[in-house]
Amino acid sequence: MSANETAEAILIVIKRISKWILIFILLLLSIGLLIYGLAAFYDWYSIDRHRLKVEAFASFDSEKCTKEYPLFIGVVNNSKKTVDKVTIYVKVTKAGHSTQLNYDTSYSIDRILAPSEGWGGCVAVLDNHFDWAKRKPLDGKDMAVTISTFYPSFQN
Repeated sequence: MSANETAEAILIVIKRISKWILIFILLLLSIGLLIYGLAAFYDWYSIDRHRLKVEAFASFDSEKCTKEYPLFIGVVNNSKKTVDKVTIYVKVTKAGHSTQLNYDTSYSIDRILAPSEGWGGCVAVLDNHFDWAKRKPLDGKDMAVTISTFYPSFQN
């Protein structure tokens, strides 16, 4: 066998091995994407579609709440699963402004809410002073509140 024939034979072997390595890598990627897609679908089907049906709201309400506890927080479970707990993060600003006045405040509602049930209550909101001892409650006058995030968890 001449040197050219040997080189051609080696090149053919390398091309065939490369082809099978590429097919193997593509097969592994396809299996990985399939597993990821199935996991994402399962997460959406079992949790996320129910989370989207839970409503949380917050507002300063002088009719329902006292001056010490001016912020009304409520949750309504419109999903088909029972809510075990809800954690709500609120942001308080001056009306028409964006600077946050309160410390990163979260409220945990540990009421068990069956489908179509709701709950609400009044809570205090502290300002964002860096010294815990000097924090004062906000009264809600000329202030706006938004829910930055909330996380409902469900019973199995």
